[in-house]
Amino acid sequence: MEIDKFGVMCDGQDENSALVHPRIYLYIQENNKISCPYCSKEFVYEPSGN
Repeated sequence: MEIDKFGVMCDGQDENSALVHPRIYLYIQENNKISCPYCSKEFVYEPSGN
C-alpha cells in the first residue's frame, strides 16, 4: 500500500479480509517501507508531490 506519510496505523482490515489484529502504529524509517508484524501488509512511502 502506498502512503504519503511516515507514520501509519494498521489493524489488519482491508476490503478482502475479515481478520483483524490489535491496532498498531508503524513509523517508516529505512528503505521507505515497513511491514506490519501481525499481518505482513507492506506500507511504502511515496511523496505526494504537493
